[in-house]
Amino acid sequence: MSKPDILRDMEASSTRDAIEFFLRDHLDDIARKHNLASPWPTHDELMALVEKSGLFFIYAATAVRFIQNGSLGSPQTRLQLLLSDDPKSTSQFKDVDARYTQVLRDGFFQIIQEEDDAEETQIRIRRAFRDALAAIVLMQEPLALSSLETFLPIDRKTLHQIFTHLSSVIHFQDDAKEHVYVLHPSFRDFLTDPQRCREPRFYINPPDGHVKLAVACFKHMSPTLDSKVIFRSASEAQTALQALRDPDAQHIRYSLRSIAYHISHCPSNDRKSADIVMSLCGIVGNDRWVVSNNV
Repeated sequence: MSKPDILRDMEASSTRDAIEFFLRDHLDDIARKHNLASPWPTHDELMALVEKSGLFFIYAATAVRFIQNGSLGSPQTRLQLLLSDDPKSTSQFKDVDARYTQVLRDGFFQIIQEEDDAEETQIRIRRAFRDALAAIVLMQEPLALSSLETFLPIDRKTLHQIFTHLSSVIHFQDDAKEHVYVLHPSFRDFLTDPQRCREPRFYINPPDGHVKLAVACFKHMSPTLDSKVIFRSASEAQTALQALRDPDAQHIRYSLRSIAYHISHCPSNDRKSADIVMSLCGIVGNDRWVVSNNV
């Protein structure tokens, strides 16, 4: 065996040992917290979870957050769900994909159970679920919770339900000033790859998502534009910029900075984004100053 092969094997072995230690330490904490009878997990269960984690620390970390989520059943039940195979995924990320799919399914059905099983409710929640995920995955930068509540066309209760039940893969705290974002890029990769995310209700089509975000940006820009965020003089601009720096105006600042980014990722034949571009051209062509690059 060559020296590079030996070093690579040593590195992989070291990573597996670190993942095993991480899982054992955190699962022991969960066992103590829930007064679970020893041994839990069994050695075979722990080793199976280590094997599923492979060399992905994110899998191990997500698994721990999933198991300790008290709203989703007992730790024993959650662990068994993790160890069960999902035959749908055939990619090299099979176990990671199965883990993410399980988190999404559980989050979705938990919200349904908290509401009702009427068809209209399921349609509303499915749309909100995907729109919230698309925003977190596709936005150019994360926004604070309070800004997302204003920016997205989702009622506050449903938005909080979605983020709460996906807290094993999304950074979320019930704090208006806390930013909301995915915990690891692999979740973004999974959601935007139709070969990995096989369930249509969860798959995020990036061009379609960017259209919705461009529309949202324009919606929140419009009142600002109408009230002279595009100015004839620098003094008028400076006065208004002070108001735009208010923390409560984060969603407006984001809209001004990022609308071009989202439009650039829309399908070239999309009517909505084309209409937005034409509207912006009409405003800018009215011999006024654009100051959005300073906000």
